[in-house]
Amino acid sequence: MLNPGTARAQQLVEAELRQGYYAAVSASGGFGWADDEDLGDLGTGLDVGARIRLGQMLSPRWGAGVLLLGGSSSNGTFDGIGGGAGLELTVYPFERIDLALRPSVGLLVTGYSRQESELETSDDPGSLYAARLASSLVYDLWCWSDLPEGGGRCVSLGVDVAFNESDGLRAVSGVAMIELQGFWGLAKRRLRGRFE
Repeated sequence: MLNPGTARAQQLVEAELRQGYYAAVSASGGFGWADDEDLGDLGTGLDVGARIRLGQMLSPRWGAGVLLLGGSSSNGTFDGIGGGAGLELTVYPFERIDLALRPSVGLLVTGYSRQESELETSDDPGSLYAARLASSLVYDLWCWSDLPEGGGRCVSLGVDVAFNESDGLRAVSGVAMIELQGFWGLAKRRLRGRFE
């Protein structure tokens, strides 16, 4: 015999495209500028790179995760290569527009070398640790869902602006990027108590 005071029902919450865990990979290209305390203006160069994002959507409109990135730069005098990691927020501020804002903070390790080795000086930047502050603005151009339990895939286009600061070196970059991201969400069941 059922106890009338413990009867319960489960309610299925409708599956969303952006829910659960996410993973993304992207490629980027653009321009960067650097200034060194000893050498002065290092000029503007070409930046190319790639990044991986891993995290969880805590609601259909915002989430948090980690950002892994690497890339290279060249401005005719110096070549640079580096990589880093950081923490990132993902926010969809508009309910009906697939536009995401992604602020992030992290740490980079970067190495610089002159393209003409005989011109090297003791003041050359060399290897540096740098703090990175950045923000991306990304539009989900094409999304589709093939999972009955929720989640889906998106092809996205965006721009990223970053500021890097280390001991004696400052750098600013702006790049355009294309990204493929996937969301893996499980339709959640809400347990609701009911007394009769």
